[in-house]
Amino acid sequence: MAAIDTGNLPLATECYKTLRAQFPKSSRVMRLRAMTLEGSGQWDSALDLYTSLVELDPTDTVALKRRICVHRARGDFTSAVRMWNEYLATFMCDVDAWVELADLSLFLHNHDYAAFCFEEILLLNPTNPMYHVRYAETLATIGGTSKLKLARSYFARAITLTLSAPLLRALYGLCAVAQQLAGDLQRNKSAGVDAKNSPCHVVFSIQLNQGTTRSRIFRTPVVQL
Repeated sequence: MAAIDTGNLPLATECYKTLRAQFPKSSRVMRLRAMTLEGSGQWDSALDLYTSLVELDPTDTVALKRRICVHRARGDFTSAVRMWNEYLATFMCDVDAWVELADLSLFLHNHDYAAFCFEEILLLNPTNPMYHVRYAETLATIGGTSKLKLARSYFARAITLTLSAPLLRALYGLCAVAQQLAGDLQRNKSAGVDAKNSPCHVVFSIQLNQGTTRSRIFRTPVVQL
């Protein structure tokens, strides 16, 4: 693995031959061979090897995921998305797979589907603040008053999950969303006044500019999920 990561493919091939001689029927050794082929850009050979491993063991999640990564690496994003969906239809509790599909959806500018992926991720891992931040950022990118309000809530939730040191990324996001909401509500008078927005923007702007402590910030209630 270290030889593959550093691009030392001759050493990786030599290690594979040694392992193959000692463990001729090991699927793990065959996966290492396929990864070496990936490193050398031999996509078709790597795909064939991964496919043979999946045929031997349909539950080989490593081979299934590596096969999808080959499609992404060679630029076949349509196949990668389709195969991630097929994979997640069976292994729906795989958080890392949902994250990969969300990243790929964002890369393809399919923000609505990326938001759906992050919703699934939050169901599986609701205590990771970065997932709350990334979901909020996706909602903010989609835009619209309702999405911005929801993004504001998830940015605030990410901050409450990092008790000792609130995430700057969440703080910046919350301030940006609150500022955008203020402009939207001002332009659309029929939307009424959002009582949460002004104190939310002011309090977290102070946190960013002056570096106040968490205990000082959270004496002021902001956004309720």
